Amino acid sequence: MKGLLPKAIVILVLVAGLSGCTQAFQDIQNGGPAGDPGSNYETYLTGQRKLVVELDHSPGSNWDTSTSVDEDVRQQLQRITNKNVEVRTSADLPAKGSEYAWSNSELRELHSQHRDVETNDRQVAMHALFLQGKYQQESTGGLAYQAEAFALFMDRIEELTCSNGAIVCDRAERYEVVRSISIHEAGHLFGLVNSPLPMVNPHEDPDHEAHSSNEDSVMFWKVESGKAISDLFSRDTIPYTFDSDDMADAREQRSGSS
Repeated sequence: MKGLLPKAIVILVLVAGLSGCTQAFQDIQNGGPAGDPGSNYETYLTGQRKLVVELDHSPGSNWDTSTSVDEDVRQQLQRITNKNVEVRTSADLPAKGSEYAWSNSELRELHSQHRDVETNDRQVAMHALFLQGKYQQESTGGLAYQAEAFALFMDRIEELTCSNGAIVCDRAERYEVVRSISIHEAGHLFGLVNSPLPMVNPHEDPDHEAHSSNEDSVMFWKVESGKAISDLFSRDTIPYTFDSDDMADAREQRSGSS
């Protein structure tokens, strides 16, 4: 027993130091029968099948189709996968209210009940859910939680882009946050940054599993980490593109499978 104590302390210290996206990402790793985030990376990054992104949102979830987030997401996913990408939007998710806290099991159930697009011999599917309310871990703005699914918590994002409870929030800033987190979560489904897609060159942040150390990459850990993303508001734009290391990892996967 004495020999095990130091190891146990190290584990507790590491867990206590995790926050936001990194902790949520680890909490959700058991994706259930539908698989863990990143487990379908070979399907997403290889072959010629079209990628269809089903983007569902709740009525009143602050989703605004005029922001063209769907087109930005389409372009970046096409760039990293080298596939034709189609985004389909609908407003058929339940409205739960701004204070509702979503659990892992509820997110899995939503994916099962509301997805209309499935992977087959002609296409590969991805399901994005833009929800009213927040995640059970309140600091999280977005979360990849199954092999084909990720969620954004729009009321948490609203809080991040409203200063001191302002009545009028910065819509342009909210657009940037939604765009960046959406592409970031898709990156987790692609297995980027060593999770489990192998890296050509090391670029994983040593303190934030499955996240880039490059602040110019959309996979940078601050992009989805609750309050930490506000540190990026002073930049000309919040990172929303995959960097050269992300692209190299995806290309290596394609070349190795051909």
